[in-house]
Amino acid sequence: MKSKSLKLRLLLGAALVAMNGAAFAGPGVDIFRPLKSKQELSALKPGTRVAHECPHCGTITVSKVGKDQAHAEGFSCPECKMKITYRDSGSGKAPQTRLVDCIDVKTGKKMSARVCAVQK
Repeated sequence: MKSKSLKLRLLLGAALVAMNGAAFAGPGVDIFRPLKSKQELSALKPGTRVAHECPHCGTITVSKVGKDQAHAEGFSCPECKMKITYRDSGSGKAPQTRLVDCIDVKTGKKMSARVCAVQK
């Protein structure tokens, strides 16, 4: 009885692995690189994929850059509904980090968020 059960599990496991192998076919993996300032965010070309991290709840939202450059102004988190706008960093004397400065539209609270773009 155990032998049949083990054979069935191995067979089902092999079938699952074979089905997942087909899911990897495609154009490849996108590599996102962190952006360090609003200027880098504004310099992205239309069609580039951008990942925004909500500084409040941590949700990652991926979108494409449009011709209107709205992605460089800010975004709204689909999870917690927080609206943030990106701003220029301080005096430029501080070391560069992998975060972009932003402000919560409702409260005016200043914070930092991760924004990454697909590396080409």
